[in-house]
Amino acid sequence: MWAVEVEGVSHVYNPNSPFESLALQDITLKIPVGQLVGLIGPTGSGKSTFAQHLNGLLVPRHGRIRILGQDLGDKQARKEIRRRVGLVFQFPEQQLFEETVYREVAFGPKNLGIEGPELEAVVSDAIGAVGLDYEAIKDGSPFSLSGGQMRRVALAGVLAMNPEILILDEPTAGLDPRGRDSLLRHLTMLHKQRGLTMILISHDMDDIARLTERVIVMSAGRLVMDDTPRSLFSQFEELRRIDLDVPTVARLMHALRERGIDAPLDALEIDEAVEFAKRLLERGGAKC
Repeated sequence: MWAVEVEGVSHVYNPNSPFESLALQDITLKIPVGQLVGLIGPTGSGKSTFAQHLNGLLVPRHGRIRILGQDLGDKQARKEIRRRVGLVFQFPEQQLFEETVYREVAFGPKNLGIEGPELEAVVSDAIGAVGLDYEAIKDGSPFSLSGGQMRRVALAGVLAMNPEILILDEPTAGLDPRGRDSLLRHLTMLHKQRGLTMILISHDMDDIARLTERVIVMSAGRLVMDDTPRSLFSQFEELRRIDLDVPTVARLMHALRERGIDAPLDALEIDEAVEFAKRLLERGGAKC
């Protein structure tokens, strides 16, 4: 079974009005269950609009979407899909509202009818999954936590619903380096441990290159590229034409190529750059 099947999907905001805007144009793709996908594109390319289609917040005006085999065109199916697809917006901590961390994380599963010891187990597991100490924070206010901790509480609230697909829209925006690295580490662990299908939307190309196994590129509402990180980020000129950057190591390799050095264009990791530098030195260096 595919986690996501999208066929010819288009979406128009404010149709038949002076403010009509075509946000998605004929998107077709499939994502297998368990894949970790990066979704990138310049601002206004349609990434967030597309993400909102995948859990039924928006319904395509043209085309068809199936999530875990269920057709989003069916109203009843959309209700079930919203439970199975967790969507974490930018700055999710701004949507916290309960008095305690426990009540915040318990809100979703409690509405599903989960109660008593089962509810406590679900909440404890979700809080632990994002790297927070359940006993230490469960009775405190989420608003007394740091920004990074608040974001993890918001993520725990989504995980408590036990989603099979997790969509993260700029999950590290605004976090300090320590909070950012910690959150990404726990997201990677979640993907591996739970077998989650995960879609990561980000402007940080280093994160996309390091974490994902497939990268989808959108521009002006269209899907324009779809490849592995190594193959995709070696296409420097194509990405630059749509105002996208490449990871730091890839940018370095392209700069070396421009200076006449035969650097590997598919290199993405720091270790690869170090090994290449060592080989240059062993050959007596290169004129730069």
